[in-house]
Amino acid sequence: IGGVICGAFAVFYPQTIFAGYAVLDGIISGKTSLDLPLLLQLLFIKIQLSALSMGSGLIGGIFAPALFFGATAGSAYHNVISNSLLSIHSLIDPHLSADLFQYSNRFLTIANAPAYATVGAAATLGAVFRAPLTSSMLLFELTQNHDIVLPVLAATGLAGLFAEIIL
Repeated sequence: IGGVICGAFAVFYPQTIFAGYAVLDGIISGKTSLDLPLLLQLLFIKIQLSALSMGSGLIGGIFAPALFFGATAGSAYHNVISNSLLSIHSLIDPHLSADLFQYSNRFLTIANAPAYATVGAAATLGAVFRAPLTSSMLLFELTQNHDIVLPVLAATGLAGLFAEIIL
């Protein structure tokens, strides 16, 4: 039953199955840009399908889904923050261009979506496995992006702390 349900969802959302990890690579590397509703749908569906897979005894694991959860959540968070800042700034300056993926002015600059996806993936992996330094180092090796050392270390440390407090 679990396999049939996962297969039915995979027809409409192929990004949620193993072959869809090209989307994960695209999100972290910045080659793929997805809109907020699709990111949230993928996150919700992947969480449900991963729980269903584990509960019904299917293969799937925890490692790659944790990376997927974090990367999609981080990218969705970037979309929310950049859209919010653009809305606020457009109230102040109505002649603002509609660049939804990189907000910058002389007072505030936010990072791009792959940076948020990397931080989210590292934090989720660190919280799930209770290994914040290992997940940080793993994501640094995977992305070769050492410009975001402090946000990754802070996020993975906090995620590990929250996971210990909650559970």
